[in-house]
Amino acid sequence: MNSIKNIFSSKSNLAIILSINDNYAFAASNVIQRIEFYDHGLVDKYIIFHDHLSQNNIIALKALTKKIDFRIYDISSFLKKCPNFSKDTPSIARWTHLIFAKFEIFKLTENFKNCIFFDADLHPLTSIKQILTYRPFAWRPAAPSLTERTKNYENIPQHFTMPNAGLIYVSDSIKDCSKYTNICYTILNDSFGKISTSQGQDEIVFGVLNYKYNLNANHLPMIWNCPLGGKQTDKAKILHFMGRLKIWKNPILLQMFPEFKNNLQRHIDLGGTFNKNDVSLGDGFFSKNFTLLDSYNTIKNILLWKELLGDFYLKLNSNCVMSQETSKQYIQFYIKGFNKEIHYEIIQIKDKPYHKIIGFHIEDQKIIKDKISSLNIMKNISNKLGFIFKVTNKKLIIERTVKDTNLLESFSRFIENTIFIFANILRNRSN
Repeated sequence: MNSIKNIFSSKSNLAIILSINDNYAFAASNVIQRIEFYDHGLVDKYIIFHDHLSQNNIIALKALTKKIDFRIYDISSFLKKCPNFSKDTPSIARWTHLIFAKFEIFKLTENFKNCIFFDADLHPLTSIKQILTYRPFAWRPAAPSLTERTKNYENIPQHFTMPNAGLIYVSDSIKDCSKYTNICYTILNDSFGKISTSQGQDEIVFGVLNYKYNLNANHLPMIWNCPLGGKQTDKAKILHFMGRLKIWKNPILLQMFPEFKNNLQRHIDLGGTFNKNDVSLGDGFFSKNFTLLDSYNTIKNILLWKELLGDFYLKLNSNCVMSQETSKQYIQFYIKGFNKEIHYEIIQIKDKPYHKIIGFHIEDQKIIKDKISSLNIMKNISNKLGFIFKVTNKKLIIERTVKDTNLLESFSRFIENTIFIFANILRNRSN
């Protein structure tokens, strides 16, 4: 009889935990679809903590798998656990109380051997099985100093870390594991006013917990929770679309990750919803909510621009260099060795987010005032390529409007067909 009882009381192996509102339902859908694609059959339950999701999103998520368990995590129940907080507390006003649902991970070990909390803006790129080898407890350390952030609450030595709480792994091999859920809420409530309420409170609580109770959290390698654009982006097993680098806000990133766009479309097809102001679904590279400069500045320092525009950069003449001088409306490329007042441009059209102007500008006053053959050469080029030629007191311009879908091909071909001609004009002028 006891053996039969043990069989029915045995724990399931793995639960994946998410906490979302309606605005992040589509992102959670992507996480689930990615895990099921790489690890079908590995996960026993997806536990989704939410504050009254719409029926549309519940139905859409349920259609992905029968293994989803929805659990209400509303603001009133949270405030009962942490009475020092309010709806206006900065961290709650910014991220909502749902960021603290990850504390429930310890309690869930009563029913599961392994539990992994996933932020909805994570993007698995491979199987997650290897995470389970980091028992009993693991996270990827965050850069900010735990010691500095807790000095008014707890005296913690320098070598202790706090996590990036986007991914937390907990196993039931931690002794009395379930009790740490309530302890997390106690630490959070007691530390109110002593640690910052505007950022990272959930992460600080995990750090304090790890220190006070000697849990000895293992450090997950960066590749298991890798910020998009970090040094190990090309090696990442799970990407984290942190901060402004939300894949769904930037059409450039959607071009780079078509599987995300496909998963988003599946969520929509299943009846799921999303915040239209927060999601860029245009076919172009840029949108009204993400201008040319926003897109460029978001990724320019992390080499993804060159990765995205790979063919373009292969075609781009080595003597043509992208300028660091930009505005919200344009990006410039100049010819190496010459005055930057002479350059190629991609210009955003104000009222047409999916159209750009590509052109070549001469703003060097010496050339503009000198009525030499340069003017005729530029006219001939503009006529040959189907561009418009303009002359003002301050500029000589040839330009043409193109659609985003043809932008890269048109711009690279324009440079390829003109750079040597323009370089010769400038070289002759300098002589």
